[in-house]
Amino acid sequence: VPRTPAPTWRWRSRWTAASFSIIDAINLEDCLAEAVSAIATIRPSDSLVWTSGAHLPATLELTVSPTGETGSLTITETTSTVLLSLVDDTGVPAFSLPQTVVVGADSEPTTIQLRLIPARCDPHAVAEDKRGTIFPLQALTSDGHSGQVVVPVGDAVRAELYAFYADYCGLP
Repeated sequence: VPRTPAPTWRWRSRWTAASFSIIDAINLEDCLAEAVSAIATIRPSDSLVWTSGAHLPATLELTVSPTGETGSLTITETTSTVLLSLVDDTGVPAFSLPQTVVVGADSEPTTIQLRLIPARCDPHAVAEDKRGTIFPLQALTSDGHSGQVVVPVGDAVRAELYAFYADYCGLP
């Protein structure tokens, strides 16, 4: 009587096969991040611009500066986070906003202004936050790498973002 593999074996086999696509995706993200960092640095400002009690969007600036290396970087889109929504020029919240930022070796630094409001006013959102202050950008390099790069903020700006969130939402 032939034996069939135990269900655990089949599951592990499928899991292993699926893990290769995850590893490939992580590898592509790493390659993109390396290609982007060779061409430009993307740094968030050291502070958030907002007015306490005003119930208006906050502004975070991202400065894109060329490294002087050959090649170009095009940022095509900024995307909201789980915690913070982007706001367009008319004040309407948007999941993503188009950008046209092109940086080459001899470019001047360029600033992207992210106008932000809370995605939802829920005290648990901040308590459970893991990636709400890491800002995704869609990028394309002249050597063909494309996809999402992320820009984390430092601890001081993260604290300011949380303070803004609480103030905007009327949370303690």
